[in-house]
Amino acid sequence: MDIHEIEKKAKEKAQKDFDTSPEMQKLLEEQKKLKQKEERLKDRMIKLRKQESEKKRKARNHRLIVLGAVVEDALGIELPESSEEMEALVRYYLPKIRDEIESGKLYDRLQSIKEKESNE
Repeated sequence: MDIHEIEKKAKEKAQKDFDTSPEMQKLLEEQKKLKQKEERLKDRMIKLRKQESEKKRKARNHRLIVLGAVVEDALGIELPESSEEMEALVRYYLPKIRDEIESGKLYDRLQSIKEKESNE
């Protein structure tokens, strides 16, 4: 056996002793626990994102239902999906309303309607 083989075996033994030392075992176990905790946190984050997404979707659906009910109530008619009245709302009136919202005119109109109603 030459000196290089002895050094190599000594290094291997030192590494093996280090790998199996109680301190190293404790650190490896701690690392394992941290990885498990990280996985649990990732799963929890995914679950929370799904819950938030579901909550937003339900809120949007509710708003759409309420909006549809308000429009039908204001018009006094039921609007089937493919009706000409629905097409007129979507293609003519809603773009005008959007423009008035963006310009601020809609709020002025609403304020004047409220003032007229309160004076009556």
